[in-house]
Amino acid sequence: MAMSLQDLTGVLVQALCQDQVNVKEAEAKLSSFEVQPGYHQALATVFRNAEIPEQVRWMALVCLKNGVNRYWRKNAPGAIADTEKAVIRDMLLQSLTTTLGQQLALQLALVIAKVSRYDFPGDWQAVVPHLMNHLDSPYGYQCSLALYHFIKSLTTKRILSDRYVFYDVSSRMFYPIVACWRATTQAFLAENVDVDLLQRSLLSLKSIKLLLVHGQKKGVEEKLAACFEDMFNWLLTMLKCRAFCGEREPYATLLTKWCLQCSKVFLEVQYQHTSAYIPYVKGSFSLAVQFAFNQEWRGVMFERCLVNTFNLLKSCITEPAYRGEQAEQAARETGVYEGRDLPDQVSGTDLVLEFFTDSMVAEFLQRLILDFFPVSQAELDEWQANPEEFAAEQGGDLWRYSIKPCTESLFVTLLRIFREVAEREVVSLVSQIQPLQVEPTFAEAQRRQATYTAVGLAPYMLYDHLDFDKWFLEFLIPELRVNHKNYLIVHRTILWMLSQWSDIKLSERHRPLLYETLAAFVEPDKDLVVRLAACQATKDVVDDFVFIADQFAPYLDFYMKAIFQLLTDLQDCQGKMVVLQTTTFIVERMGKRCDPFAERIVAFVPLLWTESSEHIMLRVAIISLLTRIIDNMQAVDASLFPTTLSIIAHSVNPDEPQQVFLLEEALDLWRAVLEAVREGDPETNFCLLELTRFILPIVEMGSDHLEAITGILKLHIVLFKMDFLQRYPEQLRDVLCSSFVELNITGCMLILKVVDMAIRVAPVESVKLFYPLIGYALEEIVEESHTREYTNVSFSIWCRVLLYAEVAAMDLLRDRAAAKQSTPEAQMRLVMDCWMKKMGNISVVQTQKLMAITLLRLLVDYWNWSDIMYKNVCAIALAVCELLNDITEVAEDGTQTDSLLIPADSPESVNAEVELDQSCHSARMFQIIKKDVAHTIVLSDFLLHQMRALAEKVGPQKFEEVLQEIDCETRDMLESYTKTGMFARNKYTC
Repeated sequence: MAMSLQDLTGVLVQALCQDQVNVKEAEAKLSSFEVQPGYHQALATVFRNAEIPEQVRWMALVCLKNGVNRYWRKNAPGAIADTEKAVIRDMLLQSLTTTLGQQLALQLALVIAKVSRYDFPGDWQAVVPHLMNHLDSPYGYQCSLALYHFIKSLTTKRILSDRYVFYDVSSRMFYPIVACWRATTQAFLAENVDVDLLQRSLLSLKSIKLLLVHGQKKGVEEKLAACFEDMFNWLLTMLKCRAFCGEREPYATLLTKWCLQCSKVFLEVQYQHTSAYIPYVKGSFSLAVQFAFNQEWRGVMFERCLVNTFNLLKSCITEPAYRGEQAEQAARETGVYEGRDLPDQVSGTDLVLEFFTDSMVAEFLQRLILDFFPVSQAELDEWQANPEEFAAEQGGDLWRYSIKPCTESLFVTLLRIFREVAEREVVSLVSQIQPLQVEPTFAEAQRRQATYTAVGLAPYMLYDHLDFDKWFLEFLIPELRVNHKNYLIVHRTILWMLSQWSDIKLSERHRPLLYETLAAFVEPDKDLVVRLAACQATKDVVDDFVFIADQFAPYLDFYMKAIFQLLTDLQDCQGKMVVLQTTTFIVERMGKRCDPFAERIVAFVPLLWTESSEHIMLRVAIISLLTRIIDNMQAVDASLFPTTLSIIAHSVNPDEPQQVFLLEEALDLWRAVLEAVREGDPETNFCLLELTRFILPIVEMGSDHLEAITGILKLHIVLFKMDFLQRYPEQLRDVLCSSFVELNITGCMLILKVVDMAIRVAPVESVKLFYPLIGYALEEIVEESHTREYTNVSFSIWCRVLLYAEVAAMDLLRDRAAAKQSTPEAQMRLVMDCWMKKMGNISVVQTQKLMAITLLRLLVDYWNWSDIMYKNVCAIALAVCELLNDITEVAEDGTQTDSLLIPADSPESVNAEVELDQSCHSARMFQIIKKDVAHTIVLSDFLLHQMRALAEKVGPQKFEEVLQEIDCETRDMLESYTKTGMFARNKYTC
């Protein structure tokens, strides 16, 4: 049914009502209108009608903007007709020169920007002249807003032809926009009352930043010369205006945005156009120094702008292009001054050292340390009001946005650039701190806290200037004993500083005292922020490379009890995460000494897990802690498993939104449980089997977690054997097969290792189940290439198939022969040829022995392929001899033993194929390994047995012909291992 303007207006009104039923009905109607010809033109018409309420016009613009996203592209389904687009474009431009509210103006600018992204310059060249011609009109704000979003939309285009279009249009627009910015800014500063002028100045400044940062590099120095001098001057003026206006709106907000945008221009242009910025480096230095030194500017400057200024300073002093001869080279290489003389400021001058004299560096460092490092009264109030939020660990990119991390980062940079002066200044501040004689004032505490912060930030730089052992014993310990509320900030900083220096310059003999000191501040009677600082410091010192568990052991019980209490006292998830991380490190480093605390730790988990439903990182910390507990316990109590298994089930469930964040840690925890669980625990085993329903979806997710999930597959096979393999047989095979063809060599190898383990545990059943994957192993064997571990596991699989499932091996050869239009005999000959070539390159000695045993079996049991075996008998004998040389151990009495042999009654041995530990899985693996033919058969005995069987089978005459194919040296080695005379040369002619 055709849509009228009246109908459309009614639906838009309905979409704005509060009743959700009406809103959904209106949305459905609008959705049905979208593909009707003329719908989007009708929306523009509704918006253009000034008699319609502004909210309805706003809704019409929002629907038009969404329609542009979906239907403006020429190849979009239900695309808007070209004639309709042309009318809409004209209506949009005409609307710019009508009076609009701010919300309507913003939505109109966004629609123009989106249309421009598709149609400019091909179908809409008129948009730029129209916007530029009306910048100084009464509708200048609306046009400036539209121009800014127009430029912003073009900067997002990345195709090279689009970039050239932007370079061209930006060059034509830049100077008119600068003129508009200069005119509006001057007019505002003259009148100081016109909000419209300030808004237009701000929008022009935003546009200038986009044009400079994203525009063409060639000619950028002239563009900077056209506006940067004014920017430096007007930033100071606008800051004063902002201070004068106080909290008067909208001036306060607009002036704050203007100053912040100006500082962003300097920062981003310096980063993008390093050499072109050279003439303004000293101005940036002056700006930063003025804000740091001049107390009057402290009241005028606001934090975000100061952060940008200090980050600009840091970027400039670390830039090689501003450092003497490197500056000239960098400018030449970038081509900014191609074909012209370099500016005077560039020619061989080290701009950094020229500006920053030793005295200025010293003063600047003092200002940073003494004015910006101390905890302010406002921060102290926050400490008292919300200690957990105040103590939240900071890091990452906070130095870009927050003043304290910013100044700390700048301090470290200055220390590195001006090392000699900076070290001398910090050491001087340290020497000025004397033992307290009277009750500490807050100002004195601030000074000490700031100095300790500087020392903590620079342990590597101050290493040679500070006797830290002596300072720790004679000064810091007494400082920590000062019991005064003003000293809380000092205690917190000293604890952090100790963790920074502990693994750098603290003697091993003093580490027990460090542990004792930190333990004292985790006690419940201490301030909560200080307790958290001590907890964090404990994590850092436990994680030290030089950590010695025996030194920490006397304090373990105290730490664990204090940490449990701290965990109880905390309400915020961020603080609990710090405590859990500390506990995880302690458990990992102290190992089985933490067994007595495991049950109590796990008792906290259900409540913590429930409370952390919205805090994913806390859940990650919980899972990591559980993993370390189970990994490190000597004997895992079965009572730990129910809670752990429910957490695993939640974390690996593909239907849970948090799975993507928790999966990696949950898989590690799952692995730990499987390794620790006993076979005689029916309840836990039943729950673990229930968890296996998540294995196949995780495998289907791709290769990101393939190593972990295939490891879990092998653990299930070892623990449950056929109970697991029969649970989802077809699904497991199909998922592994479909994944195999999409994976690289490493992924394929991981899947084949699962097959290898299954065949070890249940040979006949597993060969039937994984028949297609065994075919892939056969393909690897006959390939000319050799990929070490992949080839190892392929031969391990193929040999076991030949030993335990002869019929399946024949079927595989027939299938391959049919695919290659060949015969099974030809395929076997190919397999044997590749086998002989690759056997010497197999890196796992157990696999080599398995291959040798299989070859000896083939000599007797598959003699119907006489030509194949006859051809390879010498190579087989040589391969067996070389392996015997590697694995035979000779005792002093001349007795020979097979080093791979594991007697049935032997304890867990180092000769096993895997590194064994004390876990239940290790014991299970050892039982499987002990039963493997590579560890139950004495190769020299089996060689003799098979040769006698062959002689009996083929007769003496044929057997003599076989032995004559073996060279004399190999026959001598065979005789030395068998000592029966069977291979002696005096019996048979070489």
